[in-house]
Amino acid sequence: IDTGTNNHVTSMKDFTITGNTTTNAVGIWFGRTDIVNDIQLENVYVGDFTGTSAIGVRFGFIISSLFINLNTARNTVNERFEYTSADIPDDLTFYGGGSRRAVGQGTQIYTGRGLRFKNRIFEINGQEGVVVKPNSGFQMKDIIFEDTRWELNWYSSSSGNDDTRYQFVCDGQALVATDTECIFRGGQFIGGVG
Repeated sequence: IDTGTNNHVTSMKDFTITGNTTTNAVGIWFGRTDIVNDIQLENVYVGDFTGTSAIGVRFGFIISSLFINLNTARNTVNERFEYTSADIPDDLTFYGGGSRRAVGQGTQIYTGRGLRFKNRIFEINGQEGVVVKPNSGFQMKDIIFEDTRWELNWYSSSSGNDDTRYQFVCDGQALVATDTECIFRGGQFIGGVG
């Protein structure tokens, strides 16, 4: 589903999208080229996009939206936040749901501000549950994780959990970001290194 071209979607709920092994496939892309805003998504599952560089849900040029029980699982990457502007995506709230069992990193955040995650779980991903790594020179403000849980990331079905790796990474030095701000309120890290 591509929500681009100045769409104003009020509600999307109660559906499942199942992918395949297509290279560069994306299950849902919010704001691929043009702005989308005021989306309310509820009880949605996106899974099994396992081709090279495939992504379950991609957040681009999207602002002021609410996601309740968005569940992503078994994608190459479950969720990616990235656009060509430092402040976009902006003002997104996620309640419940989670990012589980990605082949690689569960959730990648490269651009954005005002991203709020409450009561979400990031678990059993092949690499980190969440990586916040700003694109070069971009600021990232108010990335908030509240009552969120990271559990058994860096998981391999053959060897189990690698508890010497990180479950969450916030790397403001990586590409000379001017300012990176991740805020934690409550939450748990279970297994592995926080």
